[in-house]
Amino acid sequence: MTETPSAQEKFLTDFHNQNTGVTARAYAPLPATMGQRVYPSTYECLVNVVPTGDEATTVLDLACGDGWLLSLLAKREQAAHALIGIDMSQQGILGALSPRFGSVVIDEITLRRRYAPAELWAWFEGLYDLHFMPLAQRLELRDAYLVDLKTLVEDDGKLEFTNTLRQVTAVVTKNTSPCSLE
Repeated sequence: MTETPSAQEKFLTDFHNQNTGVTARAYAPLPATMGQRVYPSTYECLVNVVPTGDEATTVLDLACGDGWLLSLLAKREQAAHALIGIDMSQQGILGALSPRFGSVVIDEITLRRRYAPAELWAWFEGLYDLHFMPLAQRLELRDAYLVDLKTLVEDDGKLEFTNTLRQVTAVVTKNTSPCSLE
């Protein structure tokens, strides 16, 4: 049974289908600071969070759009890294599947396998809501989102949740530090 899309779902899907890559175009040219270091963009800042090395790591980019962050990670050519992008926009997914990303796996189906359609959209709407909330409200809601995100992590994995300049990105690694929100 297919559910009727909510007004929010329809708006977000239509907007991102008609404006593929809008987030990357808006944020990619803006410098970002983490600690004392200045990065060329928020994407470069987030790439810095992902460990380098030979340890197996899975990066899950929620609302990946056209895959800008994943493309930067793919340029590292680290065989042990699995890169997964999830987006609600079919046009965003098509952009992310372009040849520029090499071996990046963009999977629009992953969450649909784990959640019923109504739960999926509530989850995505919640993530998008986080973008526009004041920090205090985001902190109140983080535990609920971390529970949802942990369902995507294997039992022996750890989840590091990074929220930088209103971008919600999950970096999933094995045997790393406990959950943290920056």
